[in-house]
Amino acid sequence: MAEEEKKEEEGGNKTLLILGIIIGIAVGGGAVYTFLGQQAPTAEVEEEVEEEKPKRIEYPNMEFKKVAVPVYTIRRGKPYEAGNYILDFNIQVEPDHFDHVVKYRVEFQQAFLSALNKNDVMQDGSMSIIDYNKASSVLTAAAKRVVNASYVHNVIIINAVKVP
Repeated sequence: MAEEEKKEEEGGNKTLLILGIIIGIAVGGGAVYTFLGQQAPTAEVEEEVEEEKPKRIEYPNMEFKKVAVPVYTIRRGKPYEAGNYILDFNIQVEPDHFDHVVKYRVEFQQAFLSALNKNDVMQDGSMSIIDYNKASSVLTAAAKRVVNASYVHNVIIINAVKVP
């Protein structure tokens, strides 16, 4: 009888051992499936986000090279001549309206001369250094007054050289 009980215990132990291995494999497999299943959608979501980034618009440039301009600055409420400058700048135009805007080249030059004479575009505390951001803002506003404001994106100063 004791031998029969031992055989039954060994058989029960083997059954429990096999059952434990099967449960372990099932739990481990489920964990691996869950882990890999979570990574795959994350990668797809990242790819979708990359596709949704706005595309950079390439604005055609209307170039102005070697434009001679007298520049004034305002000190203590009075205008002072800062000097004569040679400017290179570009007008960035909305792509659909470039052909229309090009026709106004002379009007742009007139508006730019007027704007640079009426606005202080020099760096604070300087009588000889142009602040490119101020000058760009002044010229952009002047360009938007010449043609429909939505046609002009920006005016970018490329170079400014003071004439001795």
